[in-house]
Amino acid sequence: MAGRSALDLSDWSGHIAASESEDKLETMCIQAKSRKMPLPEYLVLHPHSRLTDQEIKTLCEWTAAERFRPES
Repeated sequence: MAGRSALDLSDWSGHIAASESEDKLETMCIQAKSRKMPLPEYLVLHPHSRLTDQEIKTLCEWTAAERFRPES
């Protein structure tokens, strides 16, 4: 729950200031590519949650698309 309170992707536009969104999106991709996400502590309890290369690619494609999407 603490993670969701810091970054709720189901309410992206209403949850985060536009000035912060690009940084958070870029950081998400970087963290996933460097295998720092999901956190190691989480993976101990949920080893099946490790991201595949394809999932990381999909995540990074989504974050790039969101960073460059015009605001509505």
